This record gives sequence, structure tokens and C-alpha cells, in this order.
Amino acid sequence: PNATTALTNRAVAHTELGDYEAALQDCNLAININPNDPLAYNNRGYIYEKMQRIQEAVGDYQSACDLGIELSCKEVKRLSEIAPDL
Repeated sequence: PNATTALTNRAVAHTELGDYEAALQDCNLAININPNDPLAYNNRGYIYEKMQRIQEAVGDYQSACDLGIELSCKEVKRLSEIAPDL
């Protein structure tokens, strides 16, 4: 679990620096280690959103929501209102 926490934290740092590919790699690795880590899905959803990959963002936010992150549920709703065709 500590490895996934470190990876998801580093993914946020990469995202803030604009290195979305490195951020995605960290989130993907975290999800491979623990496919039930809601924060990894939430963070990957945020990265996809920053990359304008809205459909993928919604999918990951929904996964995080299903795993218990209430904020991710709100993100799904917000993005669904912005892009209702998803």
C-alpha cells in the first residue's frame, strides 16, 4: 500500500509540472499493484481531464467513486453536465 501512495503522490507532482505521461505511468503502476486503490483512479482521472481526454477521465472518476471517493462522484457529475454525450 505504501508503494501505491508514493506513486499516486508522485503522479500529482508530475501533473503539476505538466509531465502527464510520467504521471500516467505512475498511476498505471499503482493500479497494477493495487487495482482497488481509489486514489490512483481519481488521480488518473484528473490527469486525463488535464489532457482533455474527458471520456477516460469520467471512467476513472467513476471507478474511484465506486471505490468510495465521494469527490470523484462529484467529478463524474460535473463532467457529465459539461459533456452530456459521454
